[in-house]
Amino acid sequence: MRRSNTQNLGQLLKDFVREQRIDGKMKELEVVEYCQEMLGQTMGRYLRQISVRDGVLYLDLESSVVRSELMMLREELRTRLNEKAGEEVIRKVVLR
Repeated sequence: MRRSNTQNLGQLLKDFVREQRIDGKMKELEVVEYCQEMLGQTMGRYLRQISVRDGVLYLDLESSVVRSELMMLREELRTRLNEKAGEEVIRKVVLR
C-alpha cells in the first residue's frame, strides 16, 4: 500500500541540510577532498594538514620547496577548487 504523501529521500536530505545551514560546511569538506586529489600523492606527502575556515584554505606544509612551488600556483589552485565546487567557497589560500 502506497501513501499519497511520499517524497524523494534525496530531496528531503537536501532540504534538511539547507534548513540546518550546514551546506556551507559540507562544501568546505568537499573542497578539502578536492584539494587532496589535485595535489596528488607526491605533494600530499608533504602536507601536515588541510583546513578551511571562513573561506580561507590553510595548507600546512613540511617542505619549503613544495611551499614555494605552491606559492606560484595558489591562485590557480583556488580557481580550480571553486570551479570543482560549483561556487566560490575559497576566497584565499594560505600556505604555512
